This record gives sequence, C-alpha cells and structure tokens, in this order.
Amino acid sequence: MSDVKITVGGEMEDEAARRFVDAWRRAEHGESFHERHLAFESRDALARVLTAKRSRSNTTRGERRRPPTQSNAQTDPPS
Repeated sequence: MSDVKITVGGEMEDEAARRFVDAWRRAEHGESFHERHLAFESRDALARVLTAKRSRSNTTRGERRRPPTQSNAQTDPPS
C-alpha cells in the first residue's frame, strides 16, 4: 500500500503547483514514482469526508486480526 500525504489548510495551491512542477521534471528525467496527496481547505472539510467508519478502518489497517482465543472470545453462558 502506498502512503498518502494529507494537507489541511495553508498554501494548498502553491504546494500543489510545486509538486506538479517537481513531478514533471522528474518524469522528464525518466524517474518512475507514485505519490498520492489529498488537500483540504480546513479541518471541517476533512471531517465532512472522513466518516467514523473510514476513520476506524484507516487506524486499524495493517493490524493483523487475531483469531479468538478462550481469553478474548465471547462465550455463551452454559444452559
């Protein structure tokens, strides 16, 4: 999985223009690269697209889920 750089606020247009020119020059020299950038004008704008489910998914991505064991499995009470 590739890393994603997230920018909130600031000089988004200037930063995007700088990255574009840098990528163009690198491509002209035959360099192969893959970058992902997401830019949001404010924390509110970020919060509108970052739902609770996505937030949980992103924080647990990469963690390995353990199979249930006797100590962490939920068991039914005996009948």
